[in-house]
Amino acid sequence: MTSSTTTHDSQHDPRLPDYDAQSALYNRLADETTTRNKATVFDPLAKVGIVIVTISFDGCSESGQVEDVQANTQDALVALPSDQIEYERIRWGETEPTRSSCSLRDALEDLAFHYLSTADNGWEDGDGAYGEFTFDTPTRSITLAYNERFYRTMIAHHTKAQSLVREYRL
Repeated sequence: MTSSTTTHDSQHDPRLPDYDAQSALYNRLADETTTRNKATVFDPLAKVGIVIVTISFDGCSESGQVEDVQANTQDALVALPSDQIEYERIRWGETEPTRSSCSLRDALEDLAFHYLSTADNGWEDGDGAYGEFTFDTPTRSITLAYNERFYRTMIAHHTKAQSLVREYRL
């Protein structure tokens, strides 16, 4: 029986420069695609007078999802338009984005998940995280309010030789 060890040193693994090049290409294409997709989602929102869209999310235990999507005009909560829009997606290993039709809601959720994975590519793992994206149509900005969960354990004991000893584990 033989054993092999995988190393991540580019001097020993000739595949790493290829990976680095592919990663750089993917990141560049993702940035370009995201810039175009922002315009793609904000244009129809502005057209119908929606000024704010909030998308709340929650994730833990290796699962995450959108909890709610709300659209607001200046005066009221409204439904998102049901029209289909052209939206771009880039996948690892591709050299060009793929264009397809989808609902405005699906495009907003996809864009939010893209930004979420950029902010924390493990928000749905372990104890998870929750929060809210705010899409501000007049300023064409997207803001993330992000809350990460973690558990802390505190153990305290007392001995004659010491006063109180506390141990914190994060």
